Amino acid sequence: MRKKRSIFFCCFWIFLPIYPLFSLTVTEVMTDPDSHPDFRLEWVELYNNSSSPLSMENWTVNGAPFSMTLEAYSCGVIVRQAEGEDSFASVYGNQNGVWGDAPGEEYPCVQASLSLVNGGGSLIIADDSGIPVLQRDYPADEGETEDNTICLYSEGIW
Repeated sequence: MRKKRSIFFCCFWIFLPIYPLFSLTVTEVMTDPDSHPDFRLEWVELYNNSSSPLSMENWTVNGAPFSMTLEAYSCGVIVRQAEGEDSFASVYGNQNGVWGDAPGEEYPCVQASLSLVNGGGSLIIADDSGIPVLQRDYPADEGETEDNTICLYSEGIW
């Protein structure tokens, strides 16, 4: 019994650096922008809930590649179209490549060819090896107001 336990702990400590524990979560999604063309304003907000920066080079969201780094305890946005007419930056930002609601908030905003299902679906974030590090289902937009986003609350409820 002692030998099995020793082997387990040795394997655990050897492979731990290969499979880091991510504190990444989806905090908000825009799946069905009513006032603008759907294919341009869909977006996903991610949050890094760890004390270290999270580099996501050559990762994918639902198979669409993207790259960005999230600082510790910070968020970033993956958008369908970052710049140009009817883009995320033209509607929600100031066309400077970052996003935030206040002057001190400057979060990364990167583009990916994502397409989100309006009636509810899944988000799968995979690392550069194609290994899923986050999978989260989201519900349908209730459609009560234009451009209604779906927010994930701290209790894990949309």
